[in-house]
Amino acid sequence: MARKTAAVFGTILGGTGLVLLLSPYPLDGPARATMTAQEYVGSCPNNATQYRGSGRTISCTCSASDTRSGNVWGTDTYTDDSKICRAAVHAGVIGSSGGRVTFQITTGRASYPATSRNGVSTSSYGSWSGSYRFVSGGSSSGSGSGSGSSSSSSAGQVADIWNSYSCSFTDKSPLRLSSRARLDRVELWRNWPGGESSTAYQLVNSSGQTVHRGTLSRMSCDTYQNAWCVARDRPRVTLPAGRYSVRVPSGRICQNQSSSGQGFIRAWASAASGSSSAPNVSACPSNATSMRGTGRTLRCSCSGSATRSGTVWGTNTYTDDSKICRAAVHAGVIGSGGGIVTLRAVSGQSSYQASSRNGVSSTSYGNWSGSYRFVQ
Repeated sequence: MARKTAAVFGTILGGTGLVLLLSPYPLDGPARATMTAQEYVGSCPNNATQYRGSGRTISCTCSASDTRSGNVWGTDTYTDDSKICRAAVHAGVIGSSGGRVTFQITTGRASYPATSRNGVSTSSYGSWSGSYRFVSGGSSSGSGSGSGSSSSSSAGQVADIWNSYSCSFTDKSPLRLSSRARLDRVELWRNWPGGESSTAYQLVNSSGQTVHRGTLSRMSCDTYQNAWCVARDRPRVTLPAGRYSVRVPSGRICQNQSSSGQGFIRAWASAASGSSSAPNVSACPSNATSMRGTGRTLRCSCSGSATRSGTVWGTNTYTDDSKICRAAVHAGVIGSGGGIVTLRAVSGQSSYQASSRNGVSSTSYGNWSGSYRFVQ
């Protein structure tokens, strides 16, 4: 679709089912956004072959069952016959519980690389005639309106500053919690320096105190300007009601024009009660060797300090002597501040793949007698 500048934030086209939204894809430097026609079609189709060559942007909803199976080819850009909801989990825009996703139809590619992410392994493929990419995230409670507000209840989406006519760089994004809540997911829109795949951040309260430190990972990128990508973390930290800011030392967050540092942010939280240390849940053991061969499921609590060290072998499926809390950060189920995790003992594997995720680098290994995986 041709790029057009516009000075509107969105309008509903009466009777057409279309909503005009400004895409958060600014140019390097003082930026202008593009205007995209986004159509909501209800439940997601199995794949996107029916839209091939249209350049359309489609929004739809994935059920939990739709995320559990189906073939996916590619990474970030997927063949248009890939299962949409399964690919959305791989891309990190929703979890296995489903949610609303938005994808854009793009041209075919000469090749599609395979990777394993978020419990989904994709396949590689050669030349194919049509593709799609996810252009915004969702949540289990549905996607936000993109209205530019930054407050909400203690459950669901609690921040949504994302659409803008133009932007410049800032090093912070605002967040307000109206009640005590567990901050489950944070996304910023950031211009990434070449070769950088993650960056540290701090969550700072209104008194200037750092209440959480974590690592933002580079996720889905703009189709046309691949330095502009979502920066995401899943802190899973419980916070009292109040005003906060997410701060990135190197900056480069897109901010709304003349907004005094209100960087683009989307955040989701869930209602919290009791202590964030979850006294009714036992602390996680160092590893899962005691569960080998049992098929048992264990729910346990990781402290912040337990996430900071320990050796991890594998990706998604880990050797059972891997440090549980460190592996949980690698898998993206908790942030460096700790939290509650659930893991299941599974059979040993003939090999374990190394990767770097969320500030943790795992190691490869050959045959091992026992494994575990994190479950929702």
